Amino acid sequence: MFRRQRSVTVLGGLTACLSTLSARRVEDLRTPCLICCRATLEKNAATMRERAAALGVALRPHFKTVKTLEAAAIATDGERRRITVSTLAEASFLADGGFDDILY
Repeated sequence: MFRRQRSVTVLGGLTACLSTLSARRVEDLRTPCLICCRATLEKNAATMRERAAALGVALRPHFKTVKTLEAAAIATDGERRRITVSTLAEASFLADGGFDDILY
């Protein structure tokens, strides 16, 4: 059970407090379900982009870890381009979601 009182975002549009989620069992969540602290996700993505820029390289985040259009957009700073996938299904999903420059 979740007990911390931090604000989180369930990517897909639902913002909730972990205390609200603690009233439910993990088994009750619709899957797949990504639960994260949006501020931390955004901060980590910005750090990743800044590091790549400092090194003079183009960042191409991998989609396999986030598997949501919203998180992929955060990772690419809203550009919806230069992303890496592991499967053609992921590439198709991202292309349908407006991404281009997809590396398979």
